[in-house]
Amino acid sequence: MVEKITGLWQQLTDKDRLLIKKIGFASIALYAVFQLLGFLMPIAITACASYWVYKNVLMPNPRVMK
Repeated sequence: MVEKITGLWQQLTDKDRLLIKKIGFASIALYAVFQLLGFLMPIAITACASYWVYKNVLMPNPRVMK
């Protein structure tokens, strides 16, 4: 199996090898971006919801005596 892959790799031109390397790097980078987005999206949604609740629901009580 490894010999097949090595043989196919050696038959490729330099242009094709570079394209395969670029596609591999782009796929790894895209995976990392999606993992980061999946981590940060719930935090951002929670922060936005908390800010909305703070601004619209938790208003200061106007009946508090000064």
